[in-house]
Formats: sequence, structure tokens, C-alpha cells
Amino acid sequence: MGEPKGVGGVNPSEATLASCASLCKLLGVGTRLEVLVLIAAEPTSVSGLAECLGWECSLLCYHLGLLRRAGLVLSTQVGHTHEYGLGPAVIHHERRTDEIRLRVKGNDGVTVELTLPVPLNGVLCEPKSLRAVDNPAATRPRDA
Repeated sequence: MGEPKGVGGVNPSEATLASCASLCKLLGVGTRLEVLVLIAAEPTSVSGLAECLGWECSLLCYHLGLLRRAGLVLSTQVGHTHEYGLGPAVIHHERRTDEIRLRVKGNDGVTVELTLPVPLNGVLCEPKSLRAVDNPAATRPRDA
């Protein structure tokens, strides 16, 4: 009787499905999506992202590394810092008043489209304060 057909007669290979699942797994973490939204709006440094999101640089570097290996972000050295922007796997991005749309391409040509909301005030990031009560390390003097 033949091989069963998928939707519309399309029957994707196991490799294609695995590639799609891998890309969705990478993008299925809110932390990484927050980073992509900020970078899509404007390339920025790790310290700029950390200040904006209120995260430790080590956590940010971990997620940026995963995104970089997938080609979703690129790092460019600017003076003594590295600035992150969208990478070649992001084949389209568009910012509207209330949303950011991203189209990303995986290794096997699988394409995933995302529509992510922008906060109501249109501001993507207002720096989160690091109060000494919440973060005692914030009051520690820096080494000279």
C-alpha cells in the first residue's frame, strides 16, 4: 500500500525532524529568547546585557555560547569588549511597535519563525537595579 504520507503529502525525514527539535530546544529557553530580543533590537556587550537583565555574566556567557555555536549570535571585538549581534542563522528579523519577529535557520535548512512580544511601553530593557540588600557583592569595592 505504500508509505504513509504526512500532512499535505509531505513526510519529513528523521534527520529533518531531529534538526527541527534541536533548534526548538535551543530556542525553547526563555533566557535565550530574552537575549535574542535584546540583541535583535541593538547589538550590545555582555556587561550591557548583564546590567539590563540583572544577570551574572557567567550565566549570560553560557547562553551566549550556545547561541553562538548555533549561529544565532556573532561576537565582534570592539576595543576591549565583545559586542554581540545577530548571527547568520537569523535570516530575517523585524521589529514592530508591539513585537519582534525572527526567522532562524538550522543546520539542515529547517526554518523556525518566532513572534515575540515587546513590553507595552515599547522599551525593551530598563536596567534592573542591584540593591545591596538583594546583592551584597554589589557593595564590595572593586580591585584597583
